[in-house]
Amino acid sequence: MQTKRSTPAPSGVHPVYLRLLANHLERCGIAATSVLVAAGLPAQAMGADEAPVSVAALQRALLMAERLSGSPWLGLEFGASVQAFSHGPLGLAAAASGSLRQALEVACRFIALRAPVLRLDLTVATDALRLRLGEAVDLGSARRFVSEALLVMLERLLQAASARAFDAVEYALPWPEPAWSRHYAAFLAGRPVFSAAGLELRIPRTLADAPCLSADPDAFVFARAECERRLAQDADGRDLLARVRRRLWACETDWPDAPAMASALGLSLRGFHRALAASGLGYRAVLDEVRFERAARLLRETALPIEAIALRLGYADASNFSRCFRRWSGQAPSRCRGGAAGA
Repeated sequence: MQTKRSTPAPSGVHPVYLRLLANHLERCGIAATSVLVAAGLPAQAMGADEAPVSVAALQRALLMAERLSGSPWLGLEFGASVQAFSHGPLGLAAAASGSLRQALEVACRFIALRAPVLRLDLTVATDALRLRLGEAVDLGSARRFVSEALLVMLERLLQAASARAFDAVEYALPWPEPAWSRHYAAFLAGRPVFSAAGLELRIPRTLADAPCLSADPDAFVFARAECERRLAQDADGRDLLARVRRRLWACETDWPDAPAMASALGLSLRGFHRALAASGLGYRAVLDEVRFERAARLLRETALPIEAIALRLGYADASNFSRCFRRWSGQAPSRCRGGAAGA
C-alpha cells in the first residue's frame, strides 16, 4: 500500500529554516550575515517574513555556509539542531501521532507547508515502511545538504515520539560514500547505504507500527486540522500565483502594476493582495522573479545588448537594471552571457 502525497507548488522552502541555519552558524562562531548576504535575503531571513526562500537563494546560502564552516557534513549538524516545534503544526501533528507510520503519513500529506520543493511518498510493505524523498524541482547543489538535514530531522522527530532503538533503520543515499562518512554515525542511529538508486528511509514494520509514547489523540486531531486549513489556504494562493505568473510571462515590455493585474483577474485590489499573500509572496516579489527569469533567459539565449534587455524589462536605463540584477543573482548581467546564468 502506498500513501499518496499532496501535490505542492515548487516555490521554495519556509524561511524559518534559513533563520535556524543562521542561528546554528552563529552558535558555531561563524558570522551568519555572510551567508544571508550570499543568498541575497538578509532582511527576509532574519525577520518574521513568511515568504518562501527560492531554490537559487537556498543554493547560494548553503554553498557559503559550507565554505565558512569547513564542514561538508553541515547538513547533518543542522538537521540535529532543529527542534520539532520548528516545523509548525506539521511537527505537532507528527509528534502527537499514534504510531511512526501515522507520523510519516502526516509528513507525506503536509510537507508542502514547510518545503514545497520536496515530495515524500510512503510505501507500506510486509516487512518495512519505505519513505522515498524526492524533489518537485531540481535542488542542484543544495540536494545533499537538504537531504541529509531532512533525514536527521525525521529521525530525531520519530525517535522522540517512540523512544525506541533505531539501529535497524536504513538510509539509502544516492551518492558515493564520502571520505568523512564516519560523521553519519554521530547524527543517525540507523545504517547508511551509499550509491543507492534513490533517497529512501526504511523502517521495520515492528518499529513503525508500535504505539508512540507521545501519542495524544486530541492534540493530533487539532494539529492535523490546522495543517489541512493551511494547506487549503496555500492551494488558493498557489492557484492565483500561477495565474499571475502566466500573465506576466505573456508580457513583453508593458509590465502591469498591482491594480492593473487585479483588474485583469477580476479582483479588487485588496482581495488580490490578500489572496496572493496566502502563497507567501507579494506582487512585487512575483514581478521581480519573472523579470529576473526573463532577463537570465535573454542573456543566455540572445545577443541583445544589455541596454536593450533593460528596456524590454521596463527599466529606464542599463545601470538601474544592472543593480537589480546584482541584487537578484549576486553577479553582473555580463557574467551571465553564454550560459553562465544556468550554471
